Amino acid sequence: MKDKLLNIKNEAISLILSVQDKKELEEIRIRLLGRNGSLTLAMKEIAKLPIEEKPQMGKLINEIKGIIENTISEKLSTLNSQLSTHHIAIDVTEPGIRPPLGHLHLVTQAIEEITFIFERIGFTRVRYPEIEWDWYAFTALNFPENHPARDEWETFFIDEETHPKKAQYY
Repeated sequence: MKDKLLNIKNEAISLILSVQDKKELEEIRIRLLGRNGSLTLAMKEIAKLPIEEKPQMGKLINEIKGIIENTISEKLSTLNSQLSTHHIAIDVTEPGIRPPLGHLHLVTQAIEEITFIFERIGFTRVRYPEIEWDWYAFTALNFPENHPARDEWETFFIDEETHPKKAQYY
């Protein structure tokens, strides 16, 4: 059993040191230390040994397992450092990534965001009229007839018939 364990250790170390990438290293780790790995199967055979040999073999298996795990972690750190020092060649003649052209004005973005929030809680966005009626702009708000806001230079008036729906408010 001791010879078998030493063979597993030597074979494992040689396999780990010859690995070139992380995927292959993980496959070797599973093959050695996985549920059906060679070292795991050897650990299960300890139950068949005489009682006098069990402590020595258990100690040897734990040492071998520690050596294999340390070797794997060292190889993994070596592979990681090789990947970080590996430089990717840049083709300076290759066209770059074009940035997106244009965007909505910040105020428009804010209005859309606020509208979205209020629509989620049940409000509806409506647009105000381009032309304001005298009644809504001044009279309904109790502006007197001689108020400066009604001055001819401040406000333009349009003569147009009142909409039938709006007539009920006059």
